[in-house]
Amino acid sequence: MHQRRGDDPDPSGAAPRAELLLLGAEHAAYGVIARRVQAEARTAGALSVGADRSSPSLVHKGDPTIPNEDAALAIDDGRRTLLAVSDAHFGHQASHVLLTRLAARCRTIPENPLQLLALLQSCGEPGDRAVTAAPSAATLVAAVLDRGTRHVYGASFGDSTLALVSERSGTHILTQKAPRFVTPDNPTTLEPRVAQEVSVAAQPGDLVVVFTDGVDECHYGRPETSVQPEHLTDLARHTGLDPAAFVDAVVDLALQGVAGHPGGQDNIAVVATRA
Repeated sequence: MHQRRGDDPDPSGAAPRAELLLLGAEHAAYGVIARRVQAEARTAGALSVGADRSSPSLVHKGDPTIPNEDAALAIDDGRRTLLAVSDAHFGHQASHVLLTRLAARCRTIPENPLQLLALLQSCGEPGDRAVTAAPSAATLVAAVLDRGTRHVYGASFGDSTLALVSERSGTHILTQKAPRFVTPDNPTTLEPRVAQEVSVAAQPGDLVVVFTDGVDECHYGRPETSVQPEHLTDLARHTGLDPAAFVDAVVDLALQGVAGHPGGQDNIAVVATRA
């Protein structure tokens, strides 16, 4: 786990920078959830390898000794919060390098969609030996919430998800799954033209949420018998839209499964922040 609070305050004077970075290679105990809360409880994240030691998802792991290939990131400067998750395949390297590099290069949280896209593209470096040594590729979804304007802008590559969850209007899935993955040693995979862009307005109290497919495919390969948008809405209502309680509830449900169906069959990463 990496969590730090920086020395430089936000220019608005609202709060110092807070960061959490969860890497799956550090959390490989089945049925266990790594939880982190930051920024006066505005933002929370959680990560789990899953619960099923014989899951069919294991055939896609690059190293059986590192079965958790997900990663999660949140950076909060008071005015804005950046959220990101990444789900690697055939090795943890792609997701771990991507989000570690994103955390290091996000010295200032992007103030608009173009800045976000440029930041994501900057995370690609040709010939990165940490990645080229393995056939690892990953999903990436990143979003920024600007609390001053309640503007949410994001970009997605692959099949992880960005959602807006509201007690009043329910859950809105803002991204579509696509078979397009990124590798941090190939900058062309991070070009803005191949990203799926999102721009929406949040209402006070809404949750901005990013998660990997260990949530909506907790029954591996079966989204229809996994966590659905209506389940996220119910969990938000039961937790009072508290980010930490909501994230815990989502991961708990994904681990146990829905309506008697199997759960916990893939790695899980969830991060949420409150507008």
